[in-house]
Amino acid sequence: MPGKPLRTSLIVGLITLTLASWAGAVPAGVLFADDFEDGQLASEWTTAEDGDWREEDGILREVSNYYLYVSGFPQGTYALVGQAGWKDYTVSVDMMSTDDDGMGIIFNYKDELNGYLFVWIKEYGTRGLAKYVDGEEIWLAQEEVEYEEEVWYNISVETADGVIRCYVDGALVFDVTDTDFASGQAGLYCFGNRDSHFDNFSVTGTQAGEIVPSAVTSRSWGHIKADFMAP
Repeated sequence: MPGKPLRTSLIVGLITLTLASWAGAVPAGVLFADDFEDGQLASEWTTAEDGDWREEDGILREVSNYYLYVSGFPQGTYALVGQAGWKDYTVSVDMMSTDDDGMGIIFNYKDELNGYLFVWIKEYGTRGLAKYVDGEEIWLAQEEVEYEEEVWYNISVETADGVIRCYVDGALVFDVTDTDFASGQAGLYCFGNRDSHFDNFSVTGTQAGEIVPSAVTSRSWGHIKADFMAP
């Protein structure tokens, strides 16, 4: 049919140009990045049903005071991105709080009972790195230090070949080896911390894996130490 090859060529050309332009705009090795500037939470994010996550004024805020105790353990709210096959990556975010409870980073998340959590709780002057195996909480590292309210911190976690390194403003705070979970999703965490602020979230690495569909997740992951209690 006359004209069909030309139309097909134009369509292929437009697709190629679009993909080339898009690829040029995304730095190599960036698995996901969000600066929260468009005022609408990206579809890649999956948020826990009991939180209140809002993208506004160029930041992501979690404005609920949600926490829950079940069998002596508290639970918080979280937002996740990524794929089950993501591994050997670095997750980074700027975070700030006007409250004094818990906030942090989830990584190598497998399901609601398995994964890792970096959490910082001002009220108890403690930050730590925890692992959850079939719902059992295991602390890999802890130290006594408070964050300051209304002060922005850059938090990053590197995970590769069983080595986990956590940084605050570029300074190494935890360096541990643990091989239980080599891959999984990444995200943000809050526990009873009304009005947590997050910005410049990114996950960098070279791995790909099974796509995890966006959906509302269960609230039952995110256990942290029972003596970290929000008022």
